[in-house]
Amino acid sequence: MRNLTSTTDLIGRLRSRSHRSLRLSAAAGMALIAVALLATRIRQFSGERTDLLTLSAAVDLQSPPGLPAPDLDAERVRIQSVRSLQRIAASHRADTNAWRELADAAQGAGDLLTARIALQQALTCTSSPDAEPLIALAAVDERLGRINESRETLERAVSQHPDDWRARMPLVTILGEMGEQSRAETELVTCARSVGATNVPGLLALAAAYDKRYDTVRALDLAQAALRSGPSDPGVTVSVAGLLLKLHRFNELASLLRGAIAQRPNVGRLHRLMAQCLSDPLNPSSNTAEAESHFLYALQRDPADSRAAESLAQLYLDSSRPRQAVYVLNLALDNNPRSAPARMLVARALAEAGDSSAASTQKAIAAKLLATERAEDRLLIEQRRRPADANVKVRLSELYEQSGEYRKALEAAEAAVVASPSAPTARKQLAGLCRAAELPIPAPYQSATLSGAPLTATRPGR
Repeated sequence: MRNLTSTTDLIGRLRSRSHRSLRLSAAAGMALIAVALLATRIRQFSGERTDLLTLSAAVDLQSPPGLPAPDLDAERVRIQSVRSLQRIAASHRADTNAWRELADAAQGAGDLLTARIALQQALTCTSSPDAEPLIALAAVDERLGRINESRETLERAVSQHPDDWRARMPLVTILGEMGEQSRAETELVTCARSVGATNVPGLLALAAAYDKRYDTVRALDLAQAALRSGPSDPGVTVSVAGLLLKLHRFNELASLLRGAIAQRPNVGRLHRLMAQCLSDPLNPSSNTAEAESHFLYALQRDPADSRAAESLAQLYLDSSRPRQAVYVLNLALDNNPRSAPARMLVARALAEAGDSSAASTQKAIAAKLLATERAEDRLLIEQRRRPADANVKVRLSELYEQSGEYRKALEAAEAAVVASPSAPTARKQLAGLCRAAELPIPAPYQSATLSGAPLTATRPGR
């Protein structure tokens, strides 16, 4: 075994993580250090000078991070940024870019009503707007539950820009949600004709649309066409690889990824997909050692890749290596402490590693997260069935607020006011969130109108 850097120095740096508050900011560096410290030369790939990595059982076991504090302070910062951009846009009323920047910031803060105002102002700045602000406005309306309005905006965009696939693609989605499958299929075919053979983003969007319709073979054909036009784009390779993995075409997948990794060894997603290929139980050529190595390379390059961390942890648990599983799951939880699957896995790993007390703590946290996820899923299903029901949106907002997710809580509360402007529960929930986020309730919230038009949600098909 040959360590890649000074063992003493690296162990000292690893042990310096004494405060959990430092772990989020240090996660990327620590992942690199840990993998470098524990890298072992086992053998080399044929034709490729990339060493395999393994993780030693000598890793330090630290307690997984607790649940994060409510993101109220972060939401206040986001709202303050929105307020600053509002002042800038108001002083540059003819500047489309100023309104678009405000709309983006408002969406990031969950303030969809302000985003909608900004996008409408951006559209008034030019007599012939391009498709992009119309598509953005339609997306905001959809998130607010204004399905018919979203459809009307997209149809306007398609009418004004008939050759722009970017407007037709979300229209296909909206039509499907409204139950108009025949029209959706027609629009999808028209969209496919408007996407040229060398239009990489368009081909990938079409591939995603067909894959969503369970036509993965057609999706793969489109993604491969994109790869022929954009062979140097690792994102295109990732799209093709994901479809090959879904179709269990392991030999093609391994060949594609080995070539791509040789050319672009620093792209973590390529390593993760190779690891998924090599660890798939349906793959006759599966190889646990190579899979582990590629998962570690993926985490070395992208410590926030929770899929890589959780898959690697499962591999370690399946091979009776719970200490290593705890270590990589801690990395995953540093980046996403609300992950219920990671909490469940780390509880199992801690129990197998002999720490029953820590295992019980993590099991309790996982149960709490799962209960919240199930409640959210039920409410989202209810919301799709009854998009005009403000009470469902209020309950969803309250759930997010209770779990400390204030951005999502504000978005749901705004949608509730849109659904029923005069509903006391909706207005009370929104007013409470605005006070908590230190956001003065602007005119749209007070009057429940926007640019003179009543804010009412609409049922699909009506």
